[in-house]
Amino acid sequence: MQRDVALTPLRAAALNGWTKWSRLVRFHESRALEWRLAAYWTEHPVCRRIGRFRGGVGVTRKTAAAGRTAIPPPVGYAGIHGGIVELLDATRQVAARSVNALMTASYWEIGRRIVQAEQKGKRRAGYGEQLISRLSADLSQRFGRGFSPDNLENMRQFFLVYPTPPISETPSRKFGLTGHVPLFQLPWSAYVRLMAVKNASARKFYEDEALRGGWSVRQLDRQIGSQFYERTMLSKEKAG
Repeated sequence: MQRDVALTPLRAAALNGWTKWSRLVRFHESRALEWRLAAYWTEHPVCRRIGRFRGGVGVTRKTAAAGRTAIPPPVGYAGIHGGIVELLDATRQVAARSVNALMTASYWEIGRRIVQAEQKGKRRAGYGEQLISRLSADLSQRFGRGFSPDNLENMRQFFLVYPTPPISETPSRKFGLTGHVPLFQLPWSAYVRLMAVKNASARKFYEDEALRGGWSVRQLDRQIGSQFYERTMLSKEKAG
């Protein structure tokens, strides 16, 4: 008993010291957490947006942008800026048309090579179907979509429908392809729709009208469906 009583002050001192130490540790931990939170919120996008930084210093993005745009433009800037915008817009349109023409010409060339290969192997039964099926699998694996058997058949038919299309003056330099590559001005989907027109005169009429009027593929399809060629020819006959 005496031993337990004698140790009681020691236990009390130890307990008191441990309590103070725990409080000190918790204090420092809380301060460290507060510092970390302060650093986090200082860099947080919300604080950046509303400008509430420690010390009351803050510049929002809108303020910075307003400071940049507040500088008056130099004399004649509107004309220079407008000219550059028009140049870039025109360049992008020409580039898009060039890419479409190049891809359509490439499909015509693919169709030509398929037809030539079929003519060489025409004595073998089912050669054309085997050729297109194998080409579709290999080309799709390497280049992705766009080379299904149906699309390859469209390319083959494209060459047969347009065997002697207009040729550019320097096709090899213009397209970077070997041989005489035709220059097509409509997108590929337009020619797919035109190939469904069996009458060669009507097909040429719709192609010319699509180029002249800048028709989209949907507009071209609507004009073909409404028999615009037949109605135009009938009007000319009545007028004559």
